[in-house]
Amino acid sequence: MLEFKNRVLAISIFLAAHIIFVLALQSTMKPASTESLSEAQELIYANKIDEALVCINCYIARNPKDGLAYVVRGDAHCSAGDYGSGLQDYAKAISVDPALYVPYANRAHAYVEMRQYEKALADINTALAMDPHNAISFDTRAWIYSQQEDYQKEIEDYDRAIALDPGNPDYYSHKAKAYRKLSKFGEALKCCNEVIRLEPNSPDSYNLRGRTHYLNADYQKAVDDYSVAIKTAPDLCDSYELRAEAYERLGDNIHQIEDLSAVIKNHPNASDLYEKRANAYAHIGRSANVIADCTSAANCGHECDQTYSLASHAYESLHMIDKAIEFQCKVLNYDPTNIKGLLNRARLYELAGKSALATADRQRADKLAKQRESATHSAAG
Repeated sequence: MLEFKNRVLAISIFLAAHIIFVLALQSTMKPASTESLSEAQELIYANKIDEALVCINCYIARNPKDGLAYVVRGDAHCSAGDYGSGLQDYAKAISVDPALYVPYANRAHAYVEMRQYEKALADINTALAMDPHNAISFDTRAWIYSQQEDYQKEIEDYDRAIALDPGNPDYYSHKAKAYRKLSKFGEALKCCNEVIRLEPNSPDSYNLRGRTHYLNADYQKAVDDYSVAIKTAPDLCDSYELRAEAYERLGDNIHQIEDLSAVIKNHPNASDLYEKRANAYAHIGRSANVIADCTSAANCGHECDQTYSLASHAYESLHMIDKAIEFQCKVLNYDPTNIKGLLNRARLYELAGKSALATADRQRADKLAKQRESATHSAAG
């Protein structure tokens, strides 16, 4: 949930981010054809794939020589995760109408989803050779470079896309993220400012810049931008969670708790949020709240050594040593070789007057430490 608008995960269906055949539909087809394929396209957007396929198949039966129809059917298959059938349809579109660049561009998407990046690059390069002034094709190639972690080439292609379509904020947004990957935060912030200029009323614009400030360790500026995002869209939970992270870095646990509470109110089954809030409560000594949140996290199915460790420390601070030992035992159930966990339990056993158990845990911890030191020396030798 912290990563808003992730490029790949944001594409809930295959065509949602890159509608690369709409202009071709409008310029090359008859009105009735455009209407029919547009209907199929809308069904794909609505994730009604079976209905879309029925519509497209009926159209293809009447128009078997229409290459764009096979493109649309390929997109329908790919949106359902059937990339094999999608590739077949794109190949059919190319054989029916070799002059179309669209099947190459859309097949590149399929190859990216299949992690066949070299094939994706070959196809998108073919599409660009056929239509070198298509911003979305440069966007697609930039996406491929991103998947290959070649961020400099990604940036260069976004520059080309921006030159062709300077009013598209997505290009600046993706370019900002590429600069962040290269730790070039000054350049990233310039891109963020362009996004805000183009979409001044979008909370995502401010969240993008806020996240960039956060990654650059400028936490107060991050808080400021997240606050603008919240003012713009008070019901957007992502902004509160992002701001909570920044408050944590500033050591402002009170405001961190307030923001996490706002998110939990809307997502009461988000177990990880309870653990985060429990950590915040622990920092300000609110042990009862720590225990309550650890319990809520467990009730939501989030049972892990970190949660149990938090609960153990909270019970200890409340002088409920037996409960502290109980939860420290749960920590060690996850990893019986946890030296720190063994020493913590030994300390608790001492507080409970159980010296023999404390000694056994210390001996076990000492034995494990020597074994690890020996293994380290052996590996070095």
